[in-house]
Amino acid sequence: MTDSLNIPPTAVEFLTDDMLAQRLDQLTILAADYHHSIAIETIGISRGGRNLPAITLGTGPRPVGITAGAHADEPTGPMAALALVRYILTAPEAKTLLHQHTFRICPQVNPDGAAANAAWPWPTAEVTPTPLTTMSDGSGLLMDQARQVGDLTTGWIQPIFILQLAGELF
Repeated sequence: MTDSLNIPPTAVEFLTDDMLAQRLDQLTILAADYHHSIAIETIGISRGGRNLPAITLGTGPRPVGITAGAHADEPTGPMAALALVRYILTAPEAKTLLHQHTFRICPQVNPDGAAANAAWPWPTAEVTPTPLTTMSDGSGLLMDQARQVGDLTTGWIQPIFILQLAGELF
């Protein structure tokens, strides 16, 4: 497995478009290896023209919504979301989890910010990153992206549980 799919991860990485596409492909293969279904779709487009992907796992009556990556300078949230998908697919209790729940996961809700932050040469002791944004108005996660993600977590499935993953390594 690659770094962001390891549990725990062995390195920190910003999930840029290409990297995220590779991870989603790896998760699709993993799901097939474990005989589970996985659906990956684009739920919207960022202001910078990047896809907002969503993963659906399970068919159960108990919906769970998970989002990550709103804080573009915190790469561990998207990494945790993908590691969680890996865990759900490979856990001994996966069949029960996927029968009882429908998981909708948006692992990167701010792909423009992730792309801008990917150039940081960290983690090192010499570098303390300052949050970057690709938005000229400084608003961070744009409202149109927030609405698209909101539709994922509330409008589509009325989840019983919503989890927003964020975090830093500093």
